[in-house]
This record gives sequence, structure tokens and C-alpha cells, in this order.
Amino acid sequence: SFAGIKLIEFIVYWILYTLVVSFLKNKLCRCVYAITWALNLCIYIQYMFMNHNLIFLDGESMVWDDYTAFSVITLGVWILILAISLLFEFKYEVLFRKISKTVLSVIGGLQLISLCLMIVISGNKIFKTNYSYMSKSEQFVVSENKNVIMFILDAVDNLYFEELMKTNPELFDEFKDFTFYKNTCSVFDSTPTSISQMLTGMDFSVELTGEEWYYEAWHGARANAFFERFHQSDYIINGYTIASNTAENYEGKFDNYQKYIDTKNNISISVNYQALSKDFDKLSLYRALPFIFKRFIGMEYVDFNGNIHFSDSPCYLNNDFDNNLDLRKSENNKNYFVVQHLRGTHPPVDDAVAESAYLLKIMQKYIIQLKKLGVYDDTALIITSDHGMHNDSQEKLAAVPILMTKRIHENGEAIKISNAPVYHEDIQSTLLDCAGLYNGKTDLEQFGRSVFDIQENENRERTWYDRRHEDSFSNVNSIDSLGWAWDGCNAYFAYTYAGDADILRGLVESGEVTHKYHMTDNKG
Repeated sequence: SFAGIKLIEFIVYWILYTLVVSFLKNKLCRCVYAITWALNLCIYIQYMFMNHNLIFLDGESMVWDDYTAFSVITLGVWILILAISLLFEFKYEVLFRKISKTVLSVIGGLQLISLCLMIVISGNKIFKTNYSYMSKSEQFVVSENKNVIMFILDAVDNLYFEELMKTNPELFDEFKDFTFYKNTCSVFDSTPTSISQMLTGMDFSVELTGEEWYYEAWHGARANAFFERFHQSDYIINGYTIASNTAENYEGKFDNYQKYIDTKNNISISVNYQALSKDFDKLSLYRALPFIFKRFIGMEYVDFNGNIHFSDSPCYLNNDFDNNLDLRKSENNKNYFVVQHLRGTHPPVDDAVAESAYLLKIMQKYIIQLKKLGVYDDTALIITSDHGMHNDSQEKLAAVPILMTKRIHENGEAIKISNAPVYHEDIQSTLLDCAGLYNGKTDLEQFGRSVFDIQENENRERTWYDRRHEDSFSNVNSIDSLGWAWDGCNAYFAYTYAGDADILRGLVESGEVTHKYHMTDNKG
């Protein structure tokens, strides 16, 4: 059906082009004919012979400044072909028409033969569906043995919860066994990088491209050791709407990772054809244009898999999760480690504090169901956010994520408030600690300290990396079209501080940046 849509588009554009040309005067019509023929030839030459340096389609980002000379040469080829075509059309019209028709016929024939060969050689595999995704079949399943459950509530800021503690303290009645950390620091102010950092322990590295950073994060020794420790301890690991640059990162990590093959008739897919068509056109334009113009297309954000939606996709929206929340025990004897990422207060949202109150009610509902199933005492819960409030590139506000923890068999009379300087770098060790899999003596070097080992008001240095605009840095063109949250961003501002969250807020408001890093590309 998608091929049919594109074919119809082509026919419509061809008819419109023909109609417009038919009304042109003879001299202008000849000019348009020459330019059209020349552009077709240029695009074919660009595709076949002048895209050999194009590495982006292999999963890497282009460093365009390395190809300045080549860009000028390829543009020169285009200009030369256009000039010669116009010259021949007006000087040697009969000869040019014969040559142009012959050349276009040959090129069209070669393209048709290539398409037929591709279909025959592939054995129809190009029409098969094979996408990766996270199955929701066990999103509301917990173990009757041990559970370690982590909620990541997108963009929920510490300030929202602190305000609710003052105005609606009853919302926290169900959290009497929890510790609320009001001095939390994330590493990144971006969902994919922050979640990947929490679950893999990957460090900030501006030198790596986005593709390289994510690959190193999810396939590195620390990530492998972390997930293997749970699997070796009889845990099933399930993750839901975990943000990263590609779901393929989760193979071997999350047990609900799936590859959809179209022989699975019980799972349906829906396609956003409008978005898919837009990405297809962008890819075609990227490959067809001269090198000098390719950098402006923003191919980093083309995501064909993102336009495919599965009936088996997990609940991500707050109300969707709430409406489907009905916990049940697993039918096996395995322990469960579950990561649930919900939309939280991520923009657009009318009232972030009111939405935070709704999220607390969802968490209450979850806890009540755990108690009804009789598994609450054997469940460790971590409720956090990937980052705090989102700002645009001009605002000077610090993002401070929430963090609430409850260990297995932990009981209390009321929620405890802690000012310990905890950090998203502590998440892996904290999860291992909750599962009883952390050894402070042997794991300290690899995973760092658990939040339970961080002392109150400890003098600890932490660094938060925010996305900002720096006038002295050149713009990152591929980022400019991403919307309000990325508007004008071309730098990471690093704020290194010791003390509580108010210290960070003060540094951000006063503009006391520890270091500024020029973005090379968008890491998400």
C-alpha cells in the first residue's frame, strides 16, 4: 500500500508538471526541458558515483567539514551538466533531443532491471516485516517471589512533589515505607541519554556520535555485567517503552524484547503512512542532493521503525497505563526486575503539578494491588524520573529529578525525607542492592555506591549536563528543526557542584557554567 501511495504521488506530480510545461512559451519550455533532463542525469550520477563518501546510511554521522573540497567538486559537476545541457538545447536542439532521450531510456532501463533483480534475488523478503519492539504481554505481571520494580516518570521535577507534600500530603499516605530523596541529580537532561545512562552506567562523552554512544552504552562491559547479574540470579527482566536510539540495543538485556515477523498473525501493526512518506522523501532527497546541501536535511532524526506501531506495544501514556493497570502473578517461579517508563509530566501538559498528583495516585493504585496479591513485602520499588522539568534553550532553570525508594521488607510509620546527595550514577548499584545482588566491597569500582550508602548532607561532587545555546559555538543544523525543547541548542553546559539541589539551581540561574561542550550531533 505504501508503494501504491508513492506511485500515485508520482503520477499526480507528473501530470501537474506536464500541464504547467504545456502552457509555457517555446523558449521557456525548452529551457525547462533541458534543466529537467540535466537534473535527472545529475541525480543518477550523484546516486551511483558521488555518494561513495556518504557514511550516514551505515549508521554513522557525517562530519561535513571533512568533505568541503569534495562538496565543491560535486556541486561543480552539477553546474557543468546543467550548463552543457542548456547550451546543447539552444545550439544543437535535434542532436540534444536524441542524446537526452537515449540517455534517459538507458538509465530508466537500468533502474528497472535493478528493481526486478532485487525482487527476484531477495525471494520476496523485502516485503516481509521484521521490526524490533518491546512486548507488553507481561507489563502487569509480577513475581510471587522477589520483585524489583523501577518506575521512570518522564520529566517529573522534584519541585512538583515538594509542592504536593505541602498542599496535598494525603497523596503520600501510601508511601510510608518509602524514602523521598529531595537532593537528586541526573546526569543528562534528555530522556534517551538519561535512561540509557541509568541502566548502563555510560558516562558523558561529547566526542562520540549518538550512534557510537548508545552502542557503547548498551554493549559495554558494565551494562553486560549488570544485566547478566540479574539473569544469573533467576530474574526475568522486562522493560517498557525504554527510550534509546534503537530497540536492537535491548536484545539479550530485556526478556520482553521481540522481533516482529509477519507470520505472527495474532499481532497486528499500524503504520503512520504520512510520517513514513515524509521520512522516505527526506531519505530520497538526502541521497539525491549534491554533497554541499545534504547536511541541511537532518537525517539523524529519520526513524522508519518509529512509524510502525504494534498492537503488542506497551502502555506509555499515564491514563492508558492507569486504565489497563490490573496486576497478576506470573505463572513461573522466576523473580522479576521490571522497568516501567511512563509519559509523566513531559510536555505538552497543562499543569505539571496536577499531573504529578495523578501519577502519585497511579503509583498508589499499583502499591495497593501489590498488597492484594500478597507480594508487596517482597517487592523493592524505585520511583524516579529521567530528568526534571524540561526548559527551552534560553531559560535558566535547573532540572532536579524525583527519587523515592522502598526496599524489600522495608516498613515505616511515615515517608522519610532525605537530603543525601544521590546521583543517577547510583541507579545500577541501587537496583542491585534492592535485589540483594550488590557487594559493596567488590562492586564499588564497577557500579559505584548504592543510594543507601550515601550519607545525609554528604559533601559530594556531582555534574549535570544541560542542553543550551552558546553564541560562540556554530549551530548544529540538524537539531534546529526538532522543536521547542531543542530550539537553538548547540552545546552541553556542565554544572559541577557540591551541596544540595538549591546550589545547582543557583548556578544555573546565575550562569556559572563549569564547562561548555560543543555538540557534534543530537544524542536524543
